[in-house]
Amino acid sequence: MKKSLLVAFLMLGISLSSSFAQSETRFGIQLAPTFSWLGTDDGDIGTNGTNLGYAMVIKADLFFSDKAAFSFGLGLGLNQGGRLLYNHGGDYFPNSELSNPLLATLPDMVDVRYKVNYIQVPLSLKIMTDEILQLRDIRFTVDAPIFTLGFRNKAFADITGLSGLAAFDENYYKESITKEVNPLDLAWGFGLGMEYSLSGSSKDGTSLMLGLTYGQSIFDVTRNQGIKREDGVEVEEDSHATRHNINLVIGLAF
Repeated sequence: MKKSLLVAFLMLGISLSSSFAQSETRFGIQLAPTFSWLGTDDGDIGTNGTNLGYAMVIKADLFFSDKAAFSFGLGLGLNQGGRLLYNHGGDYFPNSELSNPLLATLPDMVDVRYKVNYIQVPLSLKIMTDEILQLRDIRFTVDAPIFTLGFRNKAFADITGLSGLAAFDENYYKESITKEVNPLDLAWGFGLGMEYSLSGSSKDGTSLMLGLTYGQSIFDVTRNQGIKREDGVEVEEDSHATRHNINLVIGLAF
């Protein structure tokens, strides 16, 4: 399924690039603080906190009408993920070289904050309103759907809830767990925004952009190669972890 979605995503991008090669194009750069959290389909692994991260992207809008465009981009998503509370202990990082061998046998009720960096390729359909007469040079935008293909770069974990336990003297931060995170990410979402024209028109001038976007991963964030202990029995950890993002976007289009 992952391969099929990836091929479809790439073919769509190539097809649209070819179809709109002669269309009016504008470029832009966007920066965004991000708030992300993780959820799972396992009742024993629950959401327990958010990550404050950062995203940046260079984008191109390919207009096929005065108020509609296809948007492509290339960017980075940093410190994405969130904190999970594991009710049952186990070996959740079997492919990683952790700083303390005892971390291979985590206790019950341990907190793990996942911090993942991605290279991201967003693709979206952008719809724009006419300029609002009462609000000179302002127009509103909707991006929907937004599909973002991500390639994992590095991943780290803060493992907490250990202080005071007999086997551990401290909590552990920034443990490298890159091999435990799925190398390929695909997310869907939508966004609302506004543009203020600083010069020229919205298509061929310079505009200030402000917006809010929501995204949710489709693929499992983790690779599920670990083991958890339930009532003294070791079982495969096979939960599906979903990442959610809210981004506050500011940028320039020119």
